[in-house]
Amino acid sequence: MENALVLGTLAIDDIETPTASSKKIMGGSGSFASISCSKFANTHLISVIGKDYPDKFIKKLKKSGVNIEKIKKIDEVNSFSYSCKYTKDFKHRISLKTELNCLEKFNLNYLNELDFDYVCLSAFSPKIQMDLVLKLKNPKVIVADTIEFYIKHNREELNSLFSKIDGLIVNEQEAMMIANKRDIKKCGQEILKYNLKFLIIKRAEHGAILFYRNIQYNIPAFSKWKVIDPTGAGDTFIGTFVGYLASRKFKFNDKNEVELLIKAIEIAVVCSSVAIACFSVGRLMNIRTQDLKLLNIQYQVRNQIQFKKRMADD
Repeated sequence: MENALVLGTLAIDDIETPTASSKKIMGGSGSFASISCSKFANTHLISVIGKDYPDKFIKKLKKSGVNIEKIKKIDEVNSFSYSCKYTKDFKHRISLKTELNCLEKFNLNYLNELDFDYVCLSAFSPKIQMDLVLKLKNPKVIVADTIEFYIKHNREELNSLFSKIDGLIVNEQEAMMIANKRDIKKCGQEILKYNLKFLIIKRAEHGAILFYRNIQYNIPAFSKWKVIDPTGAGDTFIGTFVGYLASRKFKFNDKNEVELLIKAIEIAVVCSSVAIACFSVGRLMNIRTQDLKLLNIQYQVRNQIQFKKRMADD
């Protein structure tokens, strides 16, 4: 298996949804991204925890095959903590509390030069994301995610980051904020001007759109289970996407690069549908790579049936 590097937060979450309320659970972009990436690649996680981070959460990462040697612990403060609740349609998330704690003291000074071909920058401070990029020796692919908070408050740092990465993955709202446009296709064209090789805009129940050079490719969603907790869907998406590219030894300018990007998005859609069917990372941890591949076959068959039906209706 190829090696992949994931940067992301480790959090103690408290999530309330229309279907259930929760207690303290394992959260953070790094949790979902690293566990999903580990289904396809040897995954190393860079993150930070505080004095209160439960040992059982670390054990879950190790059980999933995630290398935890680059996780830094800061004993003087608590861990990153986040709580929110979702509206009845799951389309809107209301943040109730965000306590940065150890994130405020975190830097990458403890790390030397990093030699990884495939790099996943899941949602984190753009300053830390950039600091990591500058430590990379000779990466083949760097893919980043971000969130509304950083688009609003750290825009200049984000713009600098965009010029150093290969691909960006954001949702519709984030894309509109970055491009300052309402039309999704125009958003995609505008964001690619930041010298990105590709952009993926996630569209929840409507799937995702790949923007690559002059190509716009729509990838359908996969809704097999009832939504329980959508919190880690985007982080699962980017982790799976990068892990799959690593497993196929993806390179830019290869003749099959577009095909592999599309396949990576498709398996990311499938894996995300698994993650949102329960609280936290439980279901994601337990599903095997071969099970994901079988689900992907079901997804492909369903897409073909739906396509033929649309053609018949036309």
